[in-house]
Amino acid sequence: MQNSLNIQQKINQPAAADIIGERVFGQSEAIQTILEYLRRPKTGLKKPRGVFIFLGPAGVGKTELAKVLAEYIYSTAVTIQRFNAEDLIPAKILKISDSARVLVIEEIEKADSEVLSKLEKLFSQPSDLLIILTSQIGSQTILEASGKITPAVRKKILGLLAYSFSPEFLDQVDEIIMFHSLTVEDLRAIVDFQLAQFSAQFIKRQIKFSISAAARDYLAEQAYAPTQGARPLNRLLQTKVFSQLTEQITQGKIKDRATVRIELKGDKIEFK
Repeated sequence: MQNSLNIQQKINQPAAADIIGERVFGQSEAIQTILEYLRRPKTGLKKPRGVFIFLGPAGVGKTELAKVLAEYIYSTAVTIQRFNAEDLIPAKILKISDSARVLVIEEIEKADSEVLSKLEKLFSQPSDLLIILTSQIGSQTILEASGKITPAVRKKILGLLAYSFSPEFLDQVDEIIMFHSLTVEDLRAIVDFQLAQFSAQFIKRQIKFSISAAARDYLAEQAYAPTQGARPLNRLLQTKVFSQLTEQITQGKIKDRATVRIELKGDKIEFK
């Protein structure tokens, strides 16, 4: 009982959306929608804690939100269990770990009819699971609307869902949550977040990192690809920044207690 109370207290925290939003960028509406659902009073678990479909282009934070939500609510990363729908066989759906609290099935549009039928049964079984299905259905519609989820966009995507899944399947879903495509401004924020994550590895060595506005803008603009979200940026940061910094630290070129500034010179990233 105490554990459940603590979980609900976390969900009900006024700062919950801000805390989750520190790691999931550009998706405040999606975060707010899922928290509002989880805050509703429950009269008894006659089905899972929640069944959601996350829709949006690749790399915009659908799976990341599921991971962050699991870690925020349950204070551990081991409570999430992930499958790709294309790899699922019906029997495997029932092999859910006892420690799992969040079940994520990615690319649900690729599941065959037998898998979907088994999922329908899972949706109606009492449990403490959060079940999150991710999909790129409607991504092109979102991109054509400059990444915005307008009422017309939502209506069109719901029509695509109705074409892809049976009414019985969709009736079991509690919320359909649509994700915006990321903006260049979102990517700038991700640069800062990723740099902070990288810097945390070297706290004991007192190595500090900062980045100029020009370098941040360059990385965000070079990696901007609405169809791929943050994925090109993650790759660019790894190859142009983090791998090279790690190599210089390993080789002793950057020493303990150093302060490193990431700068842009022409079209090249440099470290000073």
